[in-house]
Amino acid sequence: MAHSKDNDLSLDEELVASFVGDDAVAASDEADGQNDGWGTEIDDTEYVGADEPGRLAYDMYETNDQVVVVTRVPGVKKDSDNPRVSISAEKLVIECAFNDDGDAAKAIRWLTQDLYWGDSRCEIELPSCINKDTVDAELQDGVLTIRFGKVFEDVTSVKIKTKS
Repeated sequence: MAHSKDNDLSLDEELVASFVGDDAVAASDEADGQNDGWGTEIDDTEYVGADEPGRLAYDMYETNDQVVVVTRVPGVKKDSDNPRVSISAEKLVIECAFNDDGDAAKAIRWLTQDLYWGDSRCEIELPSCINKDTVDAELQDGVLTIRFGKVFEDVTSVKIKTKS
């Protein structure tokens, strides 16, 4: 199938065109929606799960005497409710809100919208070796670091008799 430079198709579109013909792909492109003037289609639909909180990415690692959880929360200012950190049972829950400065309300059309504004959270299953009584949290330069002391238990070996 031959295409001019002005008629570049994505790999998916080329596969469809090879099975159903170029006319079906062109008709599909015309029916899809508006064009932004730069050849990119505008998608006015809302994201699936828009009412769900965003997910905070995190790292968790262990040192000789601590378990450390690190997450990035850029732009979050420390106040009484932001970020919120809680421990229940074997889970650590981190919640925060990324607030828009209000300038975005002036936008007449989004050309690109990758930044997430709103509530975000993560639930982290904690290892059994942590000491919940020795936890420390620090927010510095948009990085939240939570450090747990470790519980050191004496491990004794037990001989188990097997039956024949």
